[in-house]
Amino acid sequence: MTCKVIRVQDGDSLTCLSKSKQRIEVQLANIDAPELVQPYGQLAQLQLFHLVYNRNIRLDVLRQTRYGIKLANIYIGERHINAEMVQQGAAWVSNEASDSPQLLSLETEARSLQRGLWGLPLPEIIPPWRWRAMPSGE
Repeated sequence: MTCKVIRVQDGDSLTCLSKSKQRIEVQLANIDAPELVQPYGQLAQLQLFHLVYNRNIRLDVLRQTRYGIKLANIYIGERHINAEMVQQGAAWVSNEASDSPQLLSLETEARSLQRGLWGLPLPEIIPPWRWRAMPSGE
């Protein structure tokens, strides 16, 4: 399935239009970017924006949520955008993908080179799933 990206909500979700002008809500599979209010959250959104906005992408849909959001691997040509976000230090490998050697290797590389969010002071490096579980205001 191909579509053109018309909006980037954050570092791991976007909206695109199919050729028939149908809006498709997409969550990048197997990665978890910082929330917009987290340290590096807006930069992760900007990185995804620069990679995909106003571009035609190919979706490899793994499944659809009950809300109609498609969990997908995103490609531009042969470039795997989900993997690039991890490699740039703009996203974590999600718990669902903890057995993906390629993604885990890219995350390890980004950490060791302190790319992206991995260059933040240690107290600011909070995985988004922990951030979402924290009481508001912390």
